[in-house]
Amino acid sequence: MKAFGVLYRRELAAFFLSPIAYIFAIVTLAVLGWNFLWVLGMLMRNGGEVGQQQLSELFFGGNIFFWMYLIMLVMALTMRLFAEEKRAGTIEALLTAPVSDFQVVLAKYLGALTFYCVLWAPTVLYYTLLGPRHLDWGILGSAYLGTFLLGALFIAIGCLVSALCTNQFVAAILCAAILMGVSFGPLLASNSALDAAWLKASIRYLNLLGEGSLAGDCNRGLVTVAHLVYPLSLTAVSLFLTCKVLASRAWK
Repeated sequence: MKAFGVLYRRELAAFFLSPIAYIFAIVTLAVLGWNFLWVLGMLMRNGGEVGQQQLSELFFGGNIFFWMYLIMLVMALTMRLFAEEKRAGTIEALLTAPVSDFQVVLAKYLGALTFYCVLWAPTVLYYTLLGPRHLDWGILGSAYLGTFLLGALFIAIGCLVSALCTNQFVAAILCAAILMGVSFGPLLASNSALDAAWLKASIRYLNLLGEGSLAGDCNRGLVTVAHLVYPLSLTAVSLFLTCKVLASRAWK
């Protein structure tokens, strides 16, 4: 446990004790702030009182800007995790230290996930523009839970891709392609003509956006066990495969 703590602090230092952390924070607040104001302005132009549920549905996953920025953010956070260690030649020293592969993977994963959560935390302040009378902490908490689950899933996939690559830019491109497939693939497939009912149901379950999906229901304050199983199980599988990729280096 002590070794894991050292590894985890090492990863946090790599994120927070560098200019990259401030660049990420500024860009994230600027992009998400613009996105929030754009959604708020669009709702106000349509007339009527702006409801938090409607605002959350559009801000968290209800527009293409959210998904594209989420993919680019995770791509940038994860591309260096293992690929840069391989390029610099430090991965061998790390894996031969008295720590397990699982501890290495978990430390890097939680370091990236912690930084991801810190980047999103200040966006809660955006909702203060609505005034305390319009704040529904249940819906807001559900929306942030959905965003956390998406980030946890995407970062786990990014860890796996980075472990497979020796070049961080190749890892970034491959990670972006996979995340776009995971995000938009089931939605596009669900709109196609499919005869098998079980196939339609499976694709609908894998869908991350739209009505009845993880993002869609969480933004309305509807959180069920079914919405938790898919992202958490795929996250666990991705981390397990990452450990196996690192372990395979010992077989060569």
